[in-house]
Amino acid sequence: MLGGLTTDTIELMRRQLFGAGNSPFLRKTGTTTGMTTGLGVVWYDLEAALKRLFPAHAPIRNEMPRIGLTGPGAGLAANWRALININNANVFGGVAEGKRGGQIQYQEKDLAATYKGLGLESFVNFEAEYAAQGFDDILDTATTTLLLATMVAEEQMVLWGNTSLNLGTTATPSLAVGGSGAWASGTAFVFCVALTAYGQLLAGGLVAPTTSAITGTVVDQVSRTNADGSSDTINGGHAIVSAQASIAINAQLLTATVVGVAGAAAYAWYTGTTTGAANCKLSAITAVPKAIFTNAGNAGNQAANFTGSGSDRSANSLAFDGLITQLIAASGWGAGGIYTQLSQLTPASGGAYTASLAGAALTGSAGAITEIDNMLQWMWNAYRLYPDELWVSGYQAAKITNLALGSSAPSYRINVQMAANGPGSLGEAVAGSLVTSYINKFALGGATKLPIRVHPYMPDSWIFANVKSITDKYPIANVTVPNRIKARREYYSVAWPVTTRQRQYGVYVDEVLECYAPFSMGLLYDVG
Repeated sequence: MLGGLTTDTIELMRRQLFGAGNSPFLRKTGTTTGMTTGLGVVWYDLEAALKRLFPAHAPIRNEMPRIGLTGPGAGLAANWRALININNANVFGGVAEGKRGGQIQYQEKDLAATYKGLGLESFVNFEAEYAAQGFDDILDTATTTLLLATMVAEEQMVLWGNTSLNLGTTATPSLAVGGSGAWASGTAFVFCVALTAYGQLLAGGLVAPTTSAITGTVVDQVSRTNADGSSDTINGGHAIVSAQASIAINAQLLTATVVGVAGAAAYAWYTGTTTGAANCKLSAITAVPKAIFTNAGNAGNQAANFTGSGSDRSANSLAFDGLITQLIAASGWGAGGIYTQLSQLTPASGGAYTASLAGAALTGSAGAITEIDNMLQWMWNAYRLYPDELWVSGYQAAKITNLALGSSAPSYRINVQMAANGPGSLGEAVAGSLVTSYINKFALGGATKLPIRVHPYMPDSWIFANVKSITDKYPIANVTVPNRIKARREYYSVAWPVTTRQRQYGVYVDEVLECYAPFSMGLLYDVG
């Protein structure tokens, strides 16, 4: 029987090779005249190893000090106490002959920060592992990229994570008309909702005022299905939608403004020609609390009564408060009771410096920027503190450069470097400029140079003044750094047991951001 099978097989091969019959075996998939590349007999020149061309920047996270547990256990939160005023009542220091001085009053704060877990997961199925052999170590790629993705998530959390700050109800827009627009004669109606940095990210970024269909939408909540089959509800980072504003209009432009919200990175606008939130459609997402519209929003866009529009979704219970959130929320710190009372300063507050530019651009002359100088002077007057760096977006870095170098009496220096062959040889001219630092006039011992650094996740309308060292300002602070990460469990990876034909991986860290001096930082927001 075996011999018969072999004979049949040989006969099938013979027929295919010599054209007898129409056997489905060993047939050609195509024909060409002559031997050309179209025949498909070519080598596939594929370079080994998958190219990893993606941004994974975490500059603040990478530079921030990290520690493990400082005691035998961790508990649920890190706790500390701070002495924040050594003469709270400003007792006068003069004494009469032979008498004792007055007794000072101290002010102390109890502080705590709850530990939070961060982590992401991925998997490699068996077929992907087989297919990648000889090309890329796909298991290494999976774990490496997972680690980087977790670090990026941590960077965003460290910068603007929010578990406690609610944006509240967005203010009712103020409306004005003028100029030439396409609004039909009648009434224009407007709603606005403030967005956190995370809310802006989920909404798809900034959208200029338009009458076109907008793919992005304000997200109310995200129902996340986790790798273990459980689920979490993630708030979408929006405030409560404003009340409706209206104004008579006739072929004019409509300018809408709202009072800025500390902690808001963007503002979503809904416009229409018929009253009611259901009839006003998403028309723009701007970095500042101001927008100018030529016409009403596209009828196909998200309406102002979107699901959850009446709820505050700013904070997330699974997050910890980042630097920006903590400086905004800082209160009750006083002025140190040493030199200047905060009530004498503008803005008057008991915490960090925060100021809205209400959509206006930075101003200044002779190379100085008024709003930055105001912030730096306030920080010195209030606390005798000064930041170590300014973090901005790429947009604001360009604006600062244009303002500083474009003023009527700019303050800068041009260095001319001769070519390698010495004087008289052909030199090189390089176009372009960038202001990379700012002179702070208000620092201990005189002027200091303040680096201007571009952050990949900084909203376009924020300028963040960060303090990295405290002992040079407060020598007996009894803390080495103003901010640090305290890890209850430092970064670790988990290769989960194989229960399906997949290799599943997780990267996790359990930590808290200890912000010892939130009053030491500053924020300009709603910068146009």
